[in-house]
Amino acid sequence: MDPEPNYTSNFVWGECFGVEGGGKCRDIYQKITREFRQAIAHLKRGESLASLTTASSDWKIHNIIHRILAKHASEPDKILTLFIAVKERYDEVCSQRMTNLENRKLLIIHQRASPHKELWDKFHSTMTDVDDIEVVLDAHDLSGQVLEVVLITGDFRDIVSHKGMILAATTIKDIRYLGDLV
Repeated sequence: MDPEPNYTSNFVWGECFGVEGGGKCRDIYQKITREFRQAIAHLKRGESLASLTTASSDWKIHNIIHRILAKHASEPDKILTLFIAVKERYDEVCSQRMTNLENRKLLIIHQRASPHKELWDKFHSTMTDVDDIEVVLDAHDLSGQVLEVVLITGDFRDIVSHKGMILAATTIKDIRYLGDLV
């Protein structure tokens, strides 16, 4: 994590990690883990590399599969070992990231003090996802306590595309798209 203080909100934490079912992050983790298991099982059954490419065309890990197969097509025995190693590394990285996220010295959870109804009404007329409005309101509320809040979001449709309107109406310093930071 970076040296700057990092914040999230109760709302965002609940959306990402949930109380029931584990939230969006758990769902994505399980989907990717399932895809790795399916790819490994595919190879263990002795099915062709071409059929794995076809079967995985709409998977989240398709690009990983494609890169491994392209680089090691002449070493089919190595491919299974690589998939197992990549899956294990994925599990390790996810576990470490979760440990960091749960460390309140690295990530502070903010609880909004005000509903900011006037802003909610303003944003509701143009933003289609009410959860995204809540995220913006949390960031605005935090910016009343912390200088220069930069909202980093994975939501392009409702937050990034309305950046100008949001910045003009709130005390948030900037909005950055998560996809641009990777």
